[in-house]
Amino acid sequence: MALQNLCDRFLVEKEGVDESGEFLLRQNNLIRSVSLEHLKKLDEEDG
Repeated sequence: MALQNLCDRFLVEKEGVDESGEFLLRQNNLIRSVSLEHLKKLDEEDG
C-alpha cells in the first residue's frame, strides 16, 4: 500500500523487472536531487 502511494505521487518510478522477477524501482529525479542537497547541508552542519 505504501509503495503504491509513492508511485501514485510520482515519488518512485517502476524501472522494470530483474531476472528473479522482482520490480526494479528508482526515485524520481527531482526528489533525488532535493534529497542530495539536504544531505550535503546536513554533512556541512555536522562537519
